[in-house]
Amino acid sequence: MFLAIMATAAQLAVLPFSKHFNHYVPPHSFGQWLPSVGIAAIGVLGVLSIVLNKSGHWFLGLAALLHLFLACWTIHFSAKPFIDVWLFHQDSAAALLRGENPYAITFKNVYGEGSVVYSAEVQKDGRVLFGFPYPPMSMWMYLPSYWLTGESRYAHAAAYALSALGIGLMSQRRLARAAAVMLLTAPACWLVISSAWTEPFLLISLVGLALVALRVPAWTPVMLGLFLAMKQYNVIFLPLVFLILPRPLKLRTTGRFFGIAVATGLAVSLPLALWDWAAFWNSNVTIQVKQPFRYDAFSFLALVANAKPAGFVPPNWWSGIAFALLVPTWAVLLWRLPRNIGGFVLGVSLTSIVFLFSNRQAFLNYHTFAAGAMLLAIATLDAVTHRDEDPARSP
Repeated sequence: MFLAIMATAAQLAVLPFSKHFNHYVPPHSFGQWLPSVGIAAIGVLGVLSIVLNKSGHWFLGLAALLHLFLACWTIHFSAKPFIDVWLFHQDSAAALLRGENPYAITFKNVYGEGSVVYSAEVQKDGRVLFGFPYPPMSMWMYLPSYWLTGESRYAHAAAYALSALGIGLMSQRRLARAAAVMLLTAPACWLVISSAWTEPFLLISLVGLALVALRVPAWTPVMLGLFLAMKQYNVIFLPLVFLILPRPLKLRTTGRFFGIAVATGLAVSLPLALWDWAAFWNSNVTIQVKQPFRYDAFSFLALVANAKPAGFVPPNWWSGIAFALLVPTWAVLLWRLPRNIGGFVLGVSLTSIVFLFSNRQAFLNYHTFAAGAMLLAIATLDAVTHRDEDPARSP
């Protein structure tokens, strides 16, 4: 617990000097001191939630609520982010509420013609030629926020705060609350929320899956279906489902488990996907294949590419490295990880780490999910290990 408290203090000390945090702080004097005071208060509440066993969850709840308030306050008063992801969310929700297919629209190219962010073939006349680039489940997560406020990012803020609260509620033990506090005080979270990146939605769906698997196991396949439907690359987690299949393994129960998960995923995806399948496929799959190699990616491939002479163009086969490494990764994880929800969540984190660090596109938001999943794994494995202990007993 001492290490968790020290790590929290270190994160809080760094945060006020983070350009990512200060970039979104409103310029007036009130805006300059309120976030810093609020962050310090989150840290104090977080530490109290760790050291006070019986009332710890109340302090964690207050910390999560304060985090949500600061995130919403910053979103409301700060300038709109200069990033395409926010525009994707805003324009797609507006289109759907007008009765238009969000997968059949195009977006303004905010980075200008010839941007290295997109392949040349999808840029034309100041537009990028694809629609909403995420599965429908992501749309359902933020659409109420946009409908009520005209701003999608309030949903991201809520998803992040609820993820931390869910991690802390994995068990009555201090370790779960320590993991939650680490998530709340992570310096990168403010950039992730303010930029409208979808990882908070992915994390909250994984947290929901873990909570349901621990508390209401019968609903596990439903939450699994929602989690897998949240993002395109979630298919890389499919082999790990073996870890949470009902035991003992039987054809009938396994088939029912997969049937419910698939039916859930289809139920939340097909209404929008079938509206215009070609547009959906282009926006969610084809565009991903066409994405160029990013030299600014947070991956070993980008590190190697940048070490090459100027003008070096990575060969096409580099794109297959991340997928090739998945096979031995799956094999080791399925061999060594426990057959429970804790093993599954840890597998999701480790698979993400391998996949991202060997990918042609991997950025801060992707790694934030891997880190959040690792914190969730710590809390979940601890909850599984001490499932039969008195919940009020101190660790």
